[in-house]
Amino acid sequence: MAGAATALAAENHLVIGEYTTTTGAVVPIEAHPPVDDDAGHQANWLRKHHQVQTARCHSPVFCDRDWLSALAYAYTAADPDLLERRSYWAHVSGRLRFLGQDNVREWASERAGHTNSVLR
Repeated sequence: MAGAATALAAENHLVIGEYTTTTGAVVPIEAHPPVDDDAGHQANWLRKHHQVQTARCHSPVFCDRDWLSALAYAYTAADPDLLERRSYWAHVSGRLRFLGQDNVREWASERAGHTNSVLR
């Protein structure tokens, strides 16, 4: 975990790392999926989503990047089709129920750079 996430964990706050295993352990950066392994990244966001949903019943949860970060990153990436693919993924997986497909690019541009979430 980096910076703020490490400091929060040191203060005994519940922090879910950037990449996690099915048991919630933090995956070291050298073991993260390659940049072009979109399926690996999306599986991580879904896994973390379920970990957050379970944990937040007991206390606030700090999440070092969440599935929304996948859209923000796609907006800033050099691959022009990545935002479309990830938006479709988010829509199919039920993540974009609150956001119309036409608003994704505008929303992602506002979200870019804001990659950490506090969920209560």
